[in-house]
Amino acid sequence: ASDLGLWSEVDTTFGDNVANWRLGVRADALHYAVDDRLGELGAATMGEPFIAGVRRSSAGLAWGPRTSLEVPLPGNASFVAAYGEGYRSAQARTLEDGETRPFTKVRSADLGARMHRDDWSASLSGYYTRLEDDVALDAQTGRLESLGASQRLGMAAYLEGRPTAGVVGSLSMTYVNATLLEPPAASASDPQPAFEAGQNLPFVPPLVFRADVAGQRGLGIRVLGTELIGKAGLGFSFISSRPLPFGEFAEPIGLLDLSAEVRTGSLALSFDFYNALNRRYGAVEFSHPSNWDPTSAPSRLPARHFAAGSPLAWMTTLELTL
Repeated sequence: ASDLGLWSEVDTTFGDNVANWRLGVRADALHYAVDDRLGELGAATMGEPFIAGVRRSSAGLAWGPRTSLEVPLPGNASFVAAYGEGYRSAQARTLEDGETRPFTKVRSADLGARMHRDDWSASLSGYYTRLEDDVALDAQTGRLESLGASQRLGMAAYLEGRPTAGVVGSLSMTYVNATLLEPPAASASDPQPAFEAGQNLPFVPPLVFRADVAGQRGLGIRVLGTELIGKAGLGFSFISSRPLPFGEFAEPIGLLDLSAEVRTGSLALSFDFYNALNRRYGAVEFSHPSNWDPTSAPSRLPARHFAAGSPLAWMTTLELTL
């Protein structure tokens, strides 16, 4: 894979820092050469001629404008708006020989505000993104397959603060409504497709949340002439139920992480606990027809599958700074 990219930008400030406007364009010349040694393996399993290797090449030009506007507001705040057109790289296994658009065009717009004070900062933005051709993992073929055009409408928020000396906390949240616009229609080989127009994009959680808090203070104990410093931290992650093919939904995930540290001078001992509650969860979940009995007729009914998430894990670190 090769990518030759060129870009140009104009940066203009209006008045006495009244507004900052940027306008640019980027172009990428993309070329892919694929030597797929198992490209026709699927045909062999269906009794068709098998070709040991398939070579494909594809090249195209991806370009698009990008612009942003930032307007300062009273109270150390600013208003930001942006629009851009980019691309998502192609998947090698889905490229066709001689394809002139080996990429997916992406158009996105953002609108938001930022504020900063001495002891806290916050940002809030909304965004819209449209992809020409989205993809999702097909567990039966073991590769990403085309799902047609899709769009994402959502928001992102972030808050960080220092409520008191030695303590810092942060909250971040992302919400998105990702939908399919033009999924593949039913066919003779797939009379009951897994997706419909307007359906939520599979495997994309609508809500992702993260909270962290950490603090440090002197413990009033001196070791080797230096006061012992203690640190502690807590982090919580939440991933909402994710849409799956055939109208199924994955279970939500909530994980707790803990950390603690004692430090004196150049010596520190820390403890980190991941998934501290030892929760059992599916890191990845799928829904697709599955057949475990080779002597019976293959089932066309979808079944749930999952890959287990990491259990409780802990790490002890001894650090010496020279």
